[in-house]
Amino acid sequence: MHGPAANLPTTLAEFHAWHARQAEVFEFLDGMPTSMAPGSKAHTLIKGNVFAALRRALGNGPCRVLVDGASVETEASYLIPDVVVECGALDLATPSVAEPLVVVEIASPGSEKDDLARKERIYLGLPSLQHYLVVHQDRRAVVHHQRRDDLGGFLTTIVQQGAIALDPPGVRLTLDDIYEGLSVNEQRGSGDG
Repeated sequence: MHGPAANLPTTLAEFHAWHARQAEVFEFLDGMPTSMAPGSKAHTLIKGNVFAALRRALGNGPCRVLVDGASVETEASYLIPDVVVECGALDLATPSVAEPLVVVEIASPGSEKDDLARKERIYLGLPSLQHYLVVHQDRRAVVHHQRRDDLGGFLTTIVQQGAIALDPPGVRLTLDDIYEGLSVNEQRGSGDG
């Protein structure tokens, strides 16, 4: 194959070298660079709301919430979650979060397939991850994947009202906080998820 696709990286090491030369921001999923499209205003507002609510809830404890630029890497993937919570020592020398505890992605029509399939598989494979949240921006619904060792994996629920318990780190995130300032549909049919 000739042209631009022939020059695309196929390994994480190649991706890092290639990405350093790009003007745009990319993630690396399943051996393919994926461009990060700019977020809508709803996406940006929800991301800010989640960050602010988690920052308030975490206070000055050992965990901190990061937004806009922190990355999560595996042996073969490089992801940039919308919001990530990590605990322990903060390494300011790298944008990579070694042991994410909570990862939040704000789903858009263009990213929903990746957020609920390819990224989900990668995130749920991280040993440190306790919670993976996919927040919809077109309706009031959050898909919550919670590690449950007593069940041998993750328990997935769709939260459409109330609060989401994130334990660890021992905080709650309400849907009112997530969707503050937005008018989105409360609850659609039971087939939506």
